[in-house]
Amino acid sequence: MASPPLASQQPPARIDSGRVLVDGVVAGFLGSVVVAAVFLVYDALHAAPLHTPTVLGTRIFRGLEAAQAAGVDVQIAIAYNAMHFLGFVLGGLLCSYVAALVERAPRYWYLGFVAVSFVLAAILYADAALDVTGLGRLHLFAAALLGILTMGIFLWRRHPGIRAHLGDVWQD
Repeated sequence: MASPPLASQQPPARIDSGRVLVDGVVAGFLGSVVVAAVFLVYDALHAAPLHTPTVLGTRIFRGLEAAQAAGVDVQIAIAYNAMHFLGFVLGGLLCSYVAALVERAPRYWYLGFVAVSFVLAAILYADAALDVTGLGRLHLFAAALLGILTMGIFLWRRHPGIRAHLGDVWQD
């Protein structure tokens, strides 16, 4: 059966920018909290609470030499977590917009992979830049993946239309 002509196809419904904003902030917040919790648990198990955010924050704010010898600094840890939160909220906004777009126009499903790839590339870039601090890479990467997974699950649940149209995408 032939597809109807393009002129008769309905354009995608308008994306609700308020919902994209709220979903993006909530997704970013949830992802950020998961990452902070992983860091806190890891550091507590190694008898050094706030060590990871202190080292990462010191690397960002004071440079490499200071990060390699950083002791726990609550102010630096808070500043790092604030930047970390902002980064996750920006990633959440991007993913929220893409989820809303894909829900309304399933033919753009591949943009979900592009958005997640962009977020993962940013994490890998940051990981490479921070590798010289002496922190173990596994807990940094695992925390980031758990944060992204948390954001994805939240957005997946908030956009049931994506699941409903998923079968249609593979048939086209």
